Amino acid sequence: MKKWFDQFICGHDGLRRQRLALVLAGLKEEKLRAMSPDDRVAALEKARLDPYDYIYLCC
Repeated sequence: MKKWFDQFICGHDGLRRQRLALVLAGLKEEKLRAMSPDDRVAALEKARLDPYDYIYLCC
């Protein structure tokens, strides 16, 4: 189980890790997508996440 979990967290899929970080920070991707860019950046920074890692939310 630990090997699977390590691969899930540390695997090559950066998007999966980012989505997990959002969940752990108590943020929802759908709500972030609906926000204005300034509000989205503020929410990510408040959660101590780097907004540049979440550029895909603007699409």
